[in-house]
Amino acid sequence: NCQNDAVVQNCSCDGNDDCDADTEYCNDGYLCIEGICNFSAEANPCPSNPCQVGVACDEAARACTPGSNPCDAVATTCDPTSCVPLNDSDFECAADPADDGITCDDELGCNGTSDFCLDGSCVAGGIPAAFCYSDNPCADETTCTENGFGLEPTCTPAADRVIGDDCSADFSCFGAGGTCQVDPSSAVELICIQSEDVCESNGICAQSTCSEDYALGSDSGIDCASVANAEDVSTLTCDDPTVTIAVADGKFTTRTYFDYSATCNPAGDVFQGMETRVYLSLGQAVTDATLTVTDVDAAFTGNMELLLFDSNPCIETNCIQRGTNTLTFSSADNSAIVVLDSTDALWPPATVTLELDCNL
Repeated sequence: NCQNDAVVQNCSCDGNDDCDADTEYCNDGYLCIEGICNFSAEANPCPSNPCQVGVACDEAARACTPGSNPCDAVATTCDPTSCVPLNDSDFECAADPADDGITCDDELGCNGTSDFCLDGSCVAGGIPAAFCYSDNPCADETTCTENGFGLEPTCTPAADRVIGDDCSADFSCFGAGGTCQVDPSSAVELICIQSEDVCESNGICAQSTCSEDYALGSDSGIDCASVANAEDVSTLTCDDPTVTIAVADGKFTTRTYFDYSATCNPAGDVFQGMETRVYLSLGQAVTDATLTVTDVDAAFTGNMELLLFDSNPCIETNCIQRGTNTLTFSSADNSAIVVLDSTDALWPPATVTLELDCNL
């Protein structure tokens, strides 16, 4: 044992705690040097370093209160940074990126509120997240102006879209040459008509849906999904020969681009957009029966193709006859199936009325 003032301590020690001259926490202590208490070398229970400025000691809590991190001044949500001491007085702030996908705010309103972290930076959440964004590629263009101070941006009309404008630049789902055309269901609004079927379909009985993928903050691809159509068939009979088919009723639901092969006499051009199926319940064999388009929404000015199938209309090669606006046909069976389509870019119309004459 050895004595320092009135306190008796072991001269030998395993650590600085063995050399504490009293029971207080914050009045330093003494160092254990090479296994011997050195009462001339005081220990600091709460030492500071360049990355912890202003460390304090709390006697009541017998603990150290952390100081401030000088790198906090440059830290961001996406890069909190790490403070690295270089010596007793110098430090550096090292990059320490947060996980990709964490929500952040780039303090810009025009690019929306879906910002996220990517590689240590805060990036905008993609085109659909923009404040002035419209999911209609043919909507009039707008200019977004930041107003600052937490205020919403201002959307100002910049340019009017016109028929024939390209609308595929930011929307891969409309193909490489999509163009703006009048929406047949409104006769006023312009919509983007795709130039090609960017999603492969499994016949005219399947619907292919396309959605953009902006997961990385830009147009990075498309996502295709197939949806079976079970409710898109209308029925006509010789006794009940008239039917009106409406887009709003979900009758035009498929989305394919077939030429229906050379067996669909005559062979045709590529069809536009949606189709609808019509089941003709004839009840008996017919000769020179006619199916005619008798009325159509006024906004539609194109032609309709009536395609006769000898069997399953879900297979385009089963098409055997084709007529424009009117189809004259014979059938030895009690039924027939017709598909309505068009090569016109404004297809489909909001409504179309068909009339069957069985010529009995």
